[in-house]
Amino acid sequence: MVFSSLTFLLLFLPITLAGYYLLPGKYKNGWLVFSSLVFYASGEPLFVFLFIAEILWNWFMGLMVGNSTSQVKKKASLILCAAGDIAVLGVFKYANFFTETVTTLTTGHPVSLNIILPIGISFYTFQAISYVVDIYRGEAPQRNPLYVALYLALFPQLIAGPIVRYDQIHPQLQERPFSIDDVSEGFMRFCRGLCKKVLLANNLAIVADLVFDTYNDQVLPAPVLWMGVISYTLQIYFDFSGYSDMAIGLARMFGFHIPENFRDPYLSVNGKDFWRRWNISLSSWFRDYVYIPLGGSRHGTAVTIRNLVIVWALTGLWHGAGWTYIVWGLLWGILLILEKFLILPETRGAFFRRAYRVAILLWIMLLMTIFRAESFAVAVGIITGLFSPSRWLLCASQGSLTYFWFIQAIPWLIAGIFFSSSLPKAIKRRLETGWTGKYMIPAGAFVLFALLLLAISFLVNGSYNPFLYFQF
Repeated sequence: MVFSSLTFLLLFLPITLAGYYLLPGKYKNGWLVFSSLVFYASGEPLFVFLFIAEILWNWFMGLMVGNSTSQVKKKASLILCAAGDIAVLGVFKYANFFTETVTTLTTGHPVSLNIILPIGISFYTFQAISYVVDIYRGEAPQRNPLYVALYLALFPQLIAGPIVRYDQIHPQLQERPFSIDDVSEGFMRFCRGLCKKVLLANNLAIVADLVFDTYNDQVLPAPVLWMGVISYTLQIYFDFSGYSDMAIGLARMFGFHIPENFRDPYLSVNGKDFWRRWNISLSSWFRDYVYIPLGGSRHGTAVTIRNLVIVWALTGLWHGAGWTYIVWGLLWGILLILEKFLILPETRGAFFRRAYRVAILLWIMLLMTIFRAESFAVAVGIITGLFSPSRWLLCASQGSLTYFWFIQAIPWLIAGIFFSSSLPKAIKRRLETGWTGKYMIPAGAFVLFALLLLAISFLVNGSYNPFLYFQF
């Protein structure tokens, strides 16, 4: 079940909201946990038992860490718990990759174990580790396993984040005041996310999939390759930020305030700034639970470089069990090392900083190509084709193909570029300060309602449209 499905919108969500608001306060958390497990079981009916076992494991180990009378026992319990969580993640997510790599190197023929990846395991594993680490750092453990279950299983952010750390949410687990503002603002945020996903991401995916999925079958001209790369760069943003908006909005409707996950990432001035704006919950998790514990930048240049390489190799590996993901992560790490010690973009003049912003946007698109490609061969072929002069010399058939896809793609590319830029917020501020200010709220509600109806019509006429980050 996905948020952008009619089953969720017309059946699951209304029933869950009705039960939550009608039940007495002491039953609300139990209802949310039950609903969240039903939500998870609708897509993973067998793996829900694995998920419940992980909840109980982390609840028990959290008590062990919190109740340990010595620092040695506390640390041992923490290591045991984290090792258990990572072992489960390793078996289900990386065993196939490891086996295929080893058998390819040793026999020349890859052998897969065909282990199925439980949906959302990367996200809830990191949340589980956050729970036990925060207890180790001084937070009180939850005596009631229901609260641990609510923290790990809350359905708005269960499948694809944001990764909510325990220290950010634990006061809200036991009691949350009801607010009509939370409900209305949460609903509006959910609708905006749904429109991002259905109207923008799904339509941008048509052109992106043409390029990346058919690249081996035909030689595509450079204009089509550029349309595909730009489309995917926009698609993954609207897909993932749309999911985050929907998750934040849904959580708000149940009284939870979870942190933002995106802040206009394509307006970034450098690589470091990009990761302060893109998937903020993941980058801050690695910073606080890996980079800083390793020593951060406190022990000299060599240790800092080592720590950055480890963090970004793990970031790539977190996204997927494949060499393209690892290389993608390491390339980000190399850029951030160069920025920190050599490029130093913040210290440069105005012209350099403007040019560097353009270079960063191009870097993002090239790395998104590696991220999306099925193999290095496809990634290298597409990137080479983007800059190949011969790919711009179009024959008649290629010219027709380019024109056809240009007509198909241009409305969604324009919309995607516009809504990922600073223009919407600038226009909104301008309208709010003028004579139009008093009409902004009703006009905004009307426009959003119209877009919501349009999105639902796309869902009625469309097909299954999973979020991209479900695969991670």
